[in-house]
Amino acid sequence: MINFTTYRIKVMDRFLRPSLFFFLVTLFHASAFAQTGPGGVGNSSDNALWLDASTLILNDGDALNSWTDLSGNSNHATQASSARQPKYKTGIINSKPVIRFDGSNDLFNLSTHITSQALTFFSVFSSNTSGAKVIFESENHLVLGRNIDAYVEYNSRKSIRKTWTTPSIFSLTSDNIANSTYFMTCDNNSSTKSRTSFYSTTNSTIGGYGNLSGGAFNGDIPELIVYNTALNSAQRNIITNYLSTKYNLTAIQDLYSYDASYGNQLIGIGQEADGSNLSARGMDSILISNPSTLNDGDYLFVGNDNAGFGTNTNVEFGLSERWDQTWRAGVTGTPGNVDIEFFLGANGFAAATNYVLLIENGDGDFTNGGTTIHETGRTFSALPSPSIKFTNVNLSNGAYFTLAEKDSGIESVKSGEWEDTDTWSCNCIPTDVDVVTIISPHLVEVNSNAEVLNLTLNSGASMTFDGFDTLKIYGNFVINGTFNAANGVVSVLGSSSTNEFYNNSASRVDFNNLYVNSTNGLTLANGGWAISNNLQVKAGGMDVSAADSIVLLSTATKTSQILASMSNAFTGNFIVQRYISSRTSNFSDISTPISNGTFNDLDDDLPISGANGADGNATASGGGIFYSLYKYNSKKDKHDTITNINSTMIPNMGYEVYLMSTLSTFNAKTIDFIGIPNSGDQQMSSPNVFNQGWNLLGNPFHSFIDWSFVTTYSSIPNLGPIYYIYNTNNGSYDLLNASVPIAPEQAFWVYQPNTGGYYPTFSESAKVNSNSATFYRQKYKNPHFKLKINSLDNSFANELNFNFNAIATSDMDIMDIPNLPSPIQEAPSITAKARNSTEGLILNSLNPLDEHQLIPISVKAGITGSYEINAENLDALFNNYSCAFLKDKATNQSIDLIVEPSYHFEAEKGESDRFELILSNNYDQCHNLLEDNSFIQKLDSKLELRSASNQWFLDYTLSQENTQLSISVYNLAGQEVIAPIEFSANGAGSYAIREIQNLEGIYLIRVISKDGIINKTVKL
Repeated sequence: MINFTTYRIKVMDRFLRPSLFFFLVTLFHASAFAQTGPGGVGNSSDNALWLDASTLILNDGDALNSWTDLSGNSNHATQASSARQPKYKTGIINSKPVIRFDGSNDLFNLSTHITSQALTFFSVFSSNTSGAKVIFESENHLVLGRNIDAYVEYNSRKSIRKTWTTPSIFSLTSDNIANSTYFMTCDNNSSTKSRTSFYSTTNSTIGGYGNLSGGAFNGDIPELIVYNTALNSAQRNIITNYLSTKYNLTAIQDLYSYDASYGNQLIGIGQEADGSNLSARGMDSILISNPSTLNDGDYLFVGNDNAGFGTNTNVEFGLSERWDQTWRAGVTGTPGNVDIEFFLGANGFAAATNYVLLIENGDGDFTNGGTTIHETGRTFSALPSPSIKFTNVNLSNGAYFTLAEKDSGIESVKSGEWEDTDTWSCNCIPTDVDVVTIISPHLVEVNSNAEVLNLTLNSGASMTFDGFDTLKIYGNFVINGTFNAANGVVSVLGSSSTNEFYNNSASRVDFNNLYVNSTNGLTLANGGWAISNNLQVKAGGMDVSAADSIVLLSTATKTSQILASMSNAFTGNFIVQRYISSRTSNFSDISTPISNGTFNDLDDDLPISGANGADGNATASGGGIFYSLYKYNSKKDKHDTITNINSTMIPNMGYEVYLMSTLSTFNAKTIDFIGIPNSGDQQMSSPNVFNQGWNLLGNPFHSFIDWSFVTTYSSIPNLGPIYYIYNTNNGSYDLLNASVPIAPEQAFWVYQPNTGGYYPTFSESAKVNSNSATFYRQKYKNPHFKLKINSLDNSFANELNFNFNAIATSDMDIMDIPNLPSPIQEAPSITAKARNSTEGLILNSLNPLDEHQLIPISVKAGITGSYEINAENLDALFNNYSCAFLKDKATNQSIDLIVEPSYHFEAEKGESDRFELILSNNYDQCHNLLEDNSFIQKLDSKLELRSASNQWFLDYTLSQENTQLSISVYNLAGQEVIAPIEFSANGAGSYAIREIQNLEGIYLIRVISKDGIINKTVKL
């Protein structure tokens, strides 16, 4: 951190450009895995030793006590004895220095003994003797040289002829098998030899035997390289070309033609049949990587003119300056386009958004036309050291290139409106191709729809929206000053590169609406970000992993939302807030909007008990642990406790979470979910499937959804036009119509009357545009006639709804929904019963074509005390019946609900079939039914096919054990026309045979159960 701060001060002090505050952007870029060895081959993991005399700063004739290892392994060559120290000599081979051994007793020992059996060795050497003397010795390998030969010794000594008696490039490649072959090259000669064993010694030395028994080398070694692996032939070609270019020598295969002027720090990528080298940096300030079409025999080499990193203005119009140093490409075959990254160090000279790559394919003159300005994929990274990267770069053979700065673009000249030409230095209105900087202390207002390529807000400058206008950004946005989104919209567009937004302001940047529709997506980096209204990612994705934080805000008056977006829209963790209003302490239905959340997301905001949370465990009434987290097991029809705070919250599933601030009250609170927001189709997965009976589902999105848009992948009975949400204030499950959107982070209950085992899918198209802060508090206007029971001694209540539909029957059918008992024992309930079932119904569907109805009503008193039943929404009743009586069989009272829609009574704790509801179109008939008391339940097992409203239904009354049913359909020729419909059912209910709705003609419907077969010929 100290070094980076120092660097920042140097840059600001040197260039005095506010825009260079951009260098503080901390889009971490790791180049540790780049190929940093000689020629850009290998790194410290496999480049065991690299000694280069040209990196030493000494005087001619100086004795060396140490030759520094450049591999990164600190395996330095050392000699403590001054009498045995080789000499440093300048200007010997191609004007490069060498290390000179005297042939008497000069010797280097390596700091670390090299023991690798697999090995690749390179050396440039010149020998003054006719005798073979030691160049390199390790535990398993011995390399010797003389004026006309180079040797390798294992169980026997084998040689390879030098082309010249002058300096030569020698290489050895060995695998790790003793009884094997090894490969040697010297200049443009190559040879494969055999061995039966490895060489053996206990020292690693250069210039003589480690046991001091002689072999002293007499000659010069400017560079020596060792790898602890057998490199492939492409890597060996690259290294020999690196050495031949540097020392003006002959390579085994010459692949670079520009040695004379651009032979410095040569690096290369390439491929042969036995392998490749796909990225290269070496000791240079650039990294080449990611070739697009590299095939066998293809190479790209890059060398520089060593002109240094000062700058000059020898550039074309539209550019301001460039580095002095120029690189040149040597291309063999068709390696394709590559990525090029420049490492700036302390040599940066421009704002990050102003760097461009200059490519000149002609004479190397960047001022006389023919220059290509490349900006594609430009990415700035501040750590571990500043660098600028370009992608998809095309370099032809002989192309020159360097790093340059384009003109800074448009700047503000005063405070004013975006649409005012006087605001800008160009006396124009910026467009989508302009690079714009707002400088201090100017305030610019976006007063109408605007657009820009790159926008920088300098420290001390401000920007705000004064309406509902949209600012379109096609490139990058750097915020060093004050940004106020107000009611505005920021729309991220573009197709050439990733849009990058950087917050260097030391304050959180809040967007109102942020829309992303960019081919390569949006990256948010540095600092904190937030969205208060709408977020939508239609294309390209949104990556926030480099940001300090990003919050989707929720308050008492407004909740942000993620509008319909692409699948897998997000990378990196968001903080998704959800405001929950004040209410009675009780359980609430909650779901998760993120894909990787756990109950820990709730533990820092809510007191959690029974799951080993941060607050410990509370004691339940009557003793034992109080469990505040539950999930519902639809297969077993039971609640399961959640006992591990690290358990995953599964999207699409709902959870019962106890909300409390005091024993009686939950104070308003904002809870946080931290993770990747769900996007795209969210399908329930095994074993979490939608089953017969009650199911606790969860809205998986940070947005309202329309339940009627949730789909499945199979032909199933309807999911139901209604759903239920637990009301913490009255202790009951309130019925809502599907037209009422389900809130973000809201779980809800759905009843499936028959069959199960399928997977509802919540799609982006189910989202509803709403920024309401509602977390289910206000019920919608219920379209049903209902009876509501209230305890007059506590706050709990429950309601029974009646629906009128021509396909309904007096038996339990597909339109009826059983009661979901309250987890609060003190809460009352009121339910109806169908003629063929003892199960209590919370929604009872009646056929209005029946002239009169007599419905048994059960009530449960949670405590002994006073209760009241109120008839509500009588208009829905009067559309079908002209009289309605509620009969209390305990007191033999009959209440005319049309005259008096409220009835007060006393009840002992417990459940009873105390009431009857009588409905009729005839007032006299109502009184006859009151006297008759003629309701008789029919509980015999039965199956019956019934037609209503152009649909066919299978009505059933079964035991409580699951019974397998199969429905088949045949034409008059006896051919099966649809696959058999198989499902299990229990109790009483009805199955809508929707699979036959598209058939026309006469067909046979056959129903098979364990108790028999029903055949019915029908006309469809």
